[in-house]
Amino acid sequence: MEKLDKTLNINPTIASKLILFCCDIVSVSFAVWGSFLLTKSYYDLGGPSLSHFPAVVLLTLLVIGIVFFVFRNNSLYKALGFSASKRHFETLVKAWLVVVVTFTFLVFLLKLPLFHERRLAVVLFALLGSLSLALFRFVLIPRSIKLFVDTGWLKQNVIIVGAGEGGKTLAHFLYEFKRTHSKLIGFVDDDAGKLDQSRNGFPVFGTVDVLPEVITRYDVQEVFIGIPSLEPSKLTRILEVLKPLNVHVSMVADSFEIVYEKAPEMVEYKDGILSFNDSRLVWVDRIVKRIIDLVGCTLGLLLISPALALIALLIKLDSRGPVFFRQERVGKGGRTFSVYKFRTMKSNTESHHKKMIDEFMKKGSSDSNVASDGSPFFKYADLDEMTRMGKLLRRTSLDELPQLLNVLRGEMSLVGPRPEPTYQAAYYKPWHYARVAVKPGMTGFWQVFGRSTVNHDDMALMDIYYIQNWSLGLDLKILLKTPYIMISGKGAI
Repeated sequence: MEKLDKTLNINPTIASKLILFCCDIVSVSFAVWGSFLLTKSYYDLGGPSLSHFPAVVLLTLLVIGIVFFVFRNNSLYKALGFSASKRHFETLVKAWLVVVVTFTFLVFLLKLPLFHERRLAVVLFALLGSLSLALFRFVLIPRSIKLFVDTGWLKQNVIIVGAGEGGKTLAHFLYEFKRTHSKLIGFVDDDAGKLDQSRNGFPVFGTVDVLPEVITRYDVQEVFIGIPSLEPSKLTRILEVLKPLNVHVSMVADSFEIVYEKAPEMVEYKDGILSFNDSRLVWVDRIVKRIIDLVGCTLGLLLISPALALIALLIKLDSRGPVFFRQERVGKGGRTFSVYKFRTMKSNTESHHKKMIDEFMKKGSSDSNVASDGSPFFKYADLDEMTRMGKLLRRTSLDELPQLLNVLRGEMSLVGPRPEPTYQAAYYKPWHYARVAVKPGMTGFWQVFGRSTVNHDDMALMDIYYIQNWSLGLDLKILLKTPYIMISGKGAI
């Protein structure tokens, strides 16, 4: 492997996030203390009292934590935070409104001195914070970053996956015209004919398997996947190799075209390039996600228990049979568990589904999403076997509500990929198993944006995109959108 000099001593990804966060700390501190002091001065309450200082310090620390959580989950510590773009402005306004509302609730809940007594203090906090955030994020930070780039302090080392025409075009486009602060290190490619050669004067280091070594050796912070129309099996292999390496990943967007088509507002897409979220589902995030699951499903069960009882009664009155339906599903890591649903069929639910899938897959028609009767094969249901109550439950997804028990038991999450029956997973292509890397969910990216309008491969791609781009903010957006999907019945059977 050709040796290149390492000229970068500062990790630009970490440095960039630290700059943004430090500026946000200054903005928040200025907003809290400025509103406190101006309000005391306006109402002529005398000079700052030492007795107030501990409370204001505590409030400042709490708000800094809230800002970090809200901004991080709105991608404001990514590249978006360094652009003076309309999208950055809109995202910042929405995130800051969340912070202001939380701040208002906090000061009145804790009855902090002055803030809960004088509404002017809250208004001043919102205004001062808005002004200081705008000054830093749209004036001072962009100019500072330009200075750092011009002096060579911040340069982002980049590797391109794919040394073909697509990779060369991407290198030319990104690094000569669009990304002058980035330094291209070279390429990797699985094509043996391209190895040990050079492209545009840059080396081809080897296959995708050498990415960990190259990324570590040359301090690479970003990887571009520059292979157009990449097969899902190859795509998932590349993403699996990159997953533990803590690098930012971008790629030619057509491999996830279904995601952009179904949920354009949920993707970071520009100039034909799709960027993945920098967030990682680390242990802290897993704990927070589990806490949200426990709180959410507990409150949910308490609030909707009358509705659950009513649905159970209507099912018994509508047709003979048990209230609940139990089925083996595939969960995280391929482990199986029993999922609970309200019964929607008269009888033979699984036998109908099993028979249809077996016949459909043996015909080699797995790339289509419809069976001979027009039903999506992975959500197939015999309409003649469905009860009257079952049709309503399926259309609104209310039949899924008993899965709150699965969430409570830790087998599922509120948000995640759809858990599929074990007999259906038997027909998985190898790359489909990438979707079981996390707990399945009652709702999720595919359940909200795809449902029965996409085929099985596209469903798997949407789930994989969710896993690669996971954040608590994304989970929240999916949860907020779920009630509308349930009420409208959009894409349901």
